[in-house]
Amino acid sequence: MCKRRHNKGVTLTELMFVVAVAALITMVAIPTYDSVVKRTKRTEAHGALVDLANRMEKHFYSANSYVGASVATLMGSTTTESGYYQLQISAASATAYTLQAQPTGNFSDSECQTLTLDQAGNKGVTGGATKAASECW
Repeated sequence: MCKRRHNKGVTLTELMFVVAVAALITMVAIPTYDSVVKRTKRTEAHGALVDLANRMEKHFYSANSYVGASVATLMGSTTTESGYYQLQISAASATAYTLQAQPTGNFSDSECQTLTLDQAGNKGVTGGATKAASECW
């Protein structure tokens, strides 16, 4: 009777196949994860800009002008909650304003750069953004 030998290991070909599949999954997963993280951080900036816009309207109703409002006095801080964006009032007159959220610190967003919001609710991007405002908001 002939006895068969049973190998308890894997062949080099099987191992290379597993490594190739893992590399392929990693190539897809990391950029997707990075994209999701950036969108999440942008969402924080959206919320902060809308909150600041509401506070600008309260300031307008009490002072009958947007002039004199500052992010520090209206919000208590010039950055978003997690500190990924710097908030500022880039233009303020008696009847109009433009708010900006600019990436700060270790966070950079070349796709959307600086997010903007004005008194009419117009949303935009500036600073050489590679995506349209509708994709960033």
